[in-house]
Amino acid sequence: MTERDRNRRSVDGDLGISRRDLLRRGAVVGGTVLWVTPVIQSMTRPAFAQETPRGGCFCIKWSPEDGCEDLNGQSSCIETRGDAGGCDQGVGFSSNTNWTATLPAGCTLQEGCSKCGDEGCNCGETSTAPGAGGATIVTFFPCRGTGPQGQDQDISHIELCYCCE
Repeated sequence: MTERDRNRRSVDGDLGISRRDLLRRGAVVGGTVLWVTPVIQSMTRPAFAQETPRGGCFCIKWSPEDGCEDLNGQSSCIETRGDAGGCDQGVGFSSNTNWTATLPAGCTLQEGCSKCGDEGCNCGETSTAPGAGGATIVTFFPCRGTGPQGQDQDISHIELCYCCE
């Protein structure tokens, strides 16, 4: 008896299954695992997809004190149009003398204003610049000469409408 025959008998005797059947069952199980894996991966959304803005137009209001609010027709400076949910679209904000909003890639500013105190909507002065990863950076400026004795007024909040692809 050759060494090969002794090994084959050992597998048959120890496991109660032939080597050929063992390989066949392994291929079936392996094929099932390969088939199931793509199904499992398709059940969860990847992290990057959760931050991708959905298509549509949104109008929001932002201030450091109150954070982001969907306008839903409650604007003092701009004509609101669009859907609720604009605050959930990944827009970032910062404030100092000039305030900025960073719109995600694929989104463009439609209209934006800075509101200063009880009076003055500065809708004519905004600037847009490209940001990292295709984002759009929108800068809002204080209201020029609208305060007492004609000085500039600080921004109280900003309002903007933007659309995403």
